Amino acid sequence: MTMGTLPDWIAAAAALGALFAAISAGRQAKRLFDIERGRDHAVEERRSRSQAESVAAWVAAQITDPKPISYGVVVRNASEDVVYDIDVKVSDKFDRDVSNLHLQILPPGSFYVAQAGKDWAFAAEVQSFSEEIRPVTKSAKIGILNLEFRDAAGSKWRRVNSGLLEPADGATQ
Repeated sequence: MTMGTLPDWIAAAAALGALFAAISAGRQAKRLFDIERGRDHAVEERRSRSQAESVAAWVAAQITDPKPISYGVVVRNASEDVVYDIDVKVSDKFDRDVSNLHLQILPPGSFYVAQAGKDWAFAAEVQSFSEEIRPVTKSAKIGILNLEFRDAAGSKWRRVNSGLLEPADGATQ
């Protein structure tokens, strides 16, 4: 049994070197693929959150003279797309059981909805009021407890009273 010639050994070593180079290249390609997939996921997550981050609500007071102040909610959609199925849970200064504000659709813009007892008036653009619409910023009793809505892509979102934005239960981003 012969051990082969020198050229046979050189060819075998070259083939072995090529095998190790191919394995190394495969590992490097997988690492680069994982990095790109992570970047794509981050871009997609930012895109999916971009409209949701543009939707907010706060309690406001309509300042009228000589009438008393009336309270309501400003709902703002600063995105370029419509949002749907808006539900706003509000606490009032008397701890009354106020019904949730529900809007089927919210176009881009800022809208004021006055509280009418336990119900709500129709939404109107903030700019359409001659009276001042002032945000209620110092009351611990009056505020937005929860804002839920569906963005134009169909994802459901929730903004809690701390301002944190999160996907609503069962929603996928």
